[in-house]
Amino acid sequence: MIVCTRCKMSKPADEFYRDASKKNGLTGQCKMCKRAAIEAYRVKDRDSYYATMYAYRARNPEKARAWARRAKLKRQFGLTPEQYDAMVVAQGGVCGICKDSNLGGKGEGSWCIDHDHSCCPGINSCGKCVRALLCHNCNTTLGRVGDDPEILQAMIAYLDKYATLRRLEEGSFEV
Repeated sequence: MIVCTRCKMSKPADEFYRDASKKNGLTGQCKMCKRAAIEAYRVKDRDSYYATMYAYRARNPEKARAWARRAKLKRQFGLTPEQYDAMVVAQGGVCGICKDSNLGGKGEGSWCIDHDHSCCPGINSCGKCVRALLCHNCNTTLGRVGDDPEILQAMIAYLDKYATLRRLEEGSFEV
């Protein structure tokens, strides 16, 4: 049990954030007190807080971008940038479905990270159910059909049916 320096209550270690600079490896304030202190600072000095944040980003755009990328990959997919880059290399820089190197309307480096929604519904993933990197078009198509193979097979049958009818009408299909 650790005593919080703010609320003076004794709490278990998992109620404290990690801090490698401290002897015990944990912050002095419990998570609840730390969150309250940060929110109080934001409310009190909102303009100063955001001005400081934006000034840092303006001075260090590459660091800020790298930090944001690392944080998003970890928070949303449980991946490090190195794991993401390894996936790009393993797939040969192409979409996991259509094998196109075009990102499908997104900016450079914006491959969509596909995961199994039966494991982790929503946009976040535990990291264990990540399947592949997809272009925007393939990812949205999978999302719209709800990862349902039966719907995809019905779509293929539909396209085949109308392609066959078109060939019959053009007379290029031999019966």
